[in-house]
Order: sequence, then structure tokens, then C-alpha cells
Amino acid sequence: MKLAIAGARHFHLHHLLDYIRQTNAAELVGVFERDQSIRNSLEKQYGMPGFASLEEMIAVAEPDVIACFDIHSQRVAICTHALRAGISVLCDKPPALSLQELEELQKAVEESPEAKFTALFSERYNPPV
Repeated sequence: MKLAIAGARHFHLHHLLDYIRQTNAAELVGVFERDQSIRNSLEKQYGMPGFASLEEMIAVAEPDVIACFDIHSQRVAICTHALRAGISVLCDKPPALSLQELEELQKAVEESPEAKFTALFSERYNPPV
């Protein structure tokens, strides 16, 4: 499975990337991040190519799954773009900030039956939570 990262603005990203690195459960094929310093850091730390645009990353890296850890206000746009491109999505919580965004996301899921959408509820296994 080819996994790409879209947006790197939440620390849960490192939990996923460290797990992937330890288990070889997926091939890390790219990271899209608008902030060049964050992108460069992830390129160096995890050895994956960086991209300044989502479209370029999808075209070049051809991921099977995109994990979205962008700022909250950008997540629906990234997720719907990926889903409509036939790419499954793992999105950090919350995936949507309003009912309108949720409806937009639901529509993209319904229009793309080959792609799957999953929200990452990473705190589920945190004992204090």
C-alpha cells in the first residue's frame, strides 16, 4: 500500500509515521505540506519526497491512501479531492467543522464507492481519555 500525507499540522501524524516505519505496513510515497520548513523536516526525518501541492503529490506519488493531518479548516477540501480521485482517506479528527462541510464530505464518499473514508480516533486507546 502506498501512503501519502496531506498536511502535517498535528502531532498524531508522527504516531502514524513511526508505526509505519517500525512495521513496514506501507510505503511512504510523499508529503504535501504548504509550510516548506515542516515539509523539509518530514522529508528528512522519514525519507519521503515533499510536494508543495496536493495535485502534484497525487500525480507523481500515486498514493493508494492519503492521511490528512492538515489544519482543521483545510481537511474537507483535501479529503474530498482525494476521494474524488479514487484515493482512500484516513483523516485526523475532526474531519469537518460544520454540517455543511460534513454534507460535502458525505457526498464525496457517496460519489467515490471505490475509495474509503476513515476518521482517526487516536485517543480511543489513551487510558485517561
